Amino acid sequence: MCSPYSVDIRPRRLPAEIRQIEESSNDHGIRCYIQNDSYESLEAVIPGPKETPYEEIQFKIAMEFDKHYPFRPPSAKFITPVYHPNIDTDGKICLDVLRMPPGGSYNPAITLESILLSIQLLLSSPNPDDPLRDDVSDEYRYNRELFNKNAKKLSGFDEPEAGHSSKRLKTDAEENPKHNTKPTPIVPIDGDEIINNSDQKPNTSNESGTDTELVSVSSKPNRKRKHDET
Repeated sequence: MCSPYSVDIRPRRLPAEIRQIEESSNDHGIRCYIQNDSYESLEAVIPGPKETPYEEIQFKIAMEFDKHYPFRPPSAKFITPVYHPNIDTDGKICLDVLRMPPGGSYNPAITLESILLSIQLLLSSPNPDDPLRDDVSDEYRYNRELFNKNAKKLSGFDEPEAGHSSKRLKTDAEENPKHNTKPTPIVPIDGDEIINNSDQKPNTSNESGTDTELVSVSSKPNRKRKHDET
């Protein structure tokens, strides 16, 4: 009798599983992209669950399938950074459906969609009793507010934070470096004399024998000039 491990059924099973995911994508938002024709690897995109710190983040996950799939589980690793008790800094995931018994619960009846849904559920419901990062697990247990803040800040940080742009906008001076940047002369208001600008030299002569003022001050000292109002 032929052993099931000697037959590569990935080209038959994985296309059907991917079609199943596509048909129900409106429910969970998960998408999959095959990396090669041999079905050895694919990239999955899982949206962060709503009402969690990961909401609105699109998480990329790399998956590898050896020739023993589905009799052995695929490997899965987060490409997108994620701050989570059960996911380490390299993206490794601690999840029972990704491990064979007795340490895990994987079996050939578990589909690719079930695995990806389990990963999505793990994002919304971390398991602090089986952590890969003890410090993050303790933070999740004892300081949930701080955990939520860090999870939002440090996960998917290739995405711009809410209310902030990841690109710095150029100023007008940077966009037009040769633009004339001389200050605009002040326009006289209600009989005020024009204040001398940088191109006007003050008159220091004293023809009448008495000092004369260069600038006449308006009789209405509290009046605002037009450039102050804009």
